Amino acid sequence: MIITTTAISFSSISVVLAFCGIRMLQEHMGNHDHWTKKEVGILLPVFLFNFALGNRQLAVGSLFFTGSPRIFYWLILISSIFLTITAILGVYIIFYLYFPLISPLPGMAFAFILGIPLVVFTFVNHPHPFIDSGGAIDLNFSRGTSVLLSYLLFISIGSTFLIFVPLFSKAKTHEVRSISLIMSCLAIIGIINVFIRYLLPNGITPDSLRNRLFDITLTILGLVFIAIFLLPPILVKWFSKIKN
Repeated sequence: MIITTTAISFSSISVVLAFCGIRMLQEHMGNHDHWTKKEVGILLPVFLFNFALGNRQLAVGSLFFTGSPRIFYWLILISSIFLTITAILGVYIIFYLYFPLISPLPGMAFAFILGIPLVVFTFVNHPHPFIDSGGAIDLNFSRGTSVLLSYLLFISIGSTFLIFVPLFSKAKTHEVRSISLIMSCLAIIGIINVFIRYLLPNGITPDSLRNRLFDITLTILGLVFIAIFLLPPILVKWFSKIKN
C-alpha cells in the first residue's frame, strides 16, 4: 500500500458523495418533501452513489494497486463506466427539474455517446498509471481520452451544482440546506479543477504540477465537507462517552 495524494483525494471525495447519498436517501425514506417531483427523491441518492463508486474505484486503485498496473487498469475501466452512468442520470434529473415538458432522451444520448468512446478508448489504449515526480498518480490517459473524461466530469459535476442549487431553497431541514449550499460551492470549484487538470493545453504547466494541484484541491474540498458534517457528530459522541 502506497499513500499518494491521489489516493487521499479520491478517498475523501468518495466519502463526501457517499455521505450525501445516504443523507438524501434518509430524507426520501423519511418522507421529507424537499421536491415537488417525487422521482427526484430516489434518483438523487442513486446519482450520488454512482458518483461515489466511480471515485472509489480510483481511490482503491491508487491506494492498493499502484504496483499492479493490470488491476489498476480494470479499476479505471470500471470507474469510467460508473462515470458514464452518473452523467446520464445527472442529465435525466436536470431535464426533470428544469425542462419537464422536454424529453431528456437527446441529452442522455449525448452523455452516452461521450461515455461509450471513453470506455472503449480506455479498454483499447490500456493506460498504465504511474507515480509522477510530484507524488501524485498520473493515469496516463491519451489527450482524446482526457477530453472525453473531462466532458463527462463537467456533465456530472455540473448536474450536481444544478441539483443542489434549487434544493437549497426547497430544503425543509437546516442540515439539507447546509449540505446543498456547500455542495453547490464545491461543484463550482470542482469544474475549475477539472478544467485545469485535463483541458489546459500541454506545455503551459508540467503534468506533475497539474496532477498534484488537482489532488490537493480535491482533498481540500473533501476534508472541508468532512470537517463540517462528519466530524462534529463523532466528536460529540466521543466527548459524551468521556464524561460518562
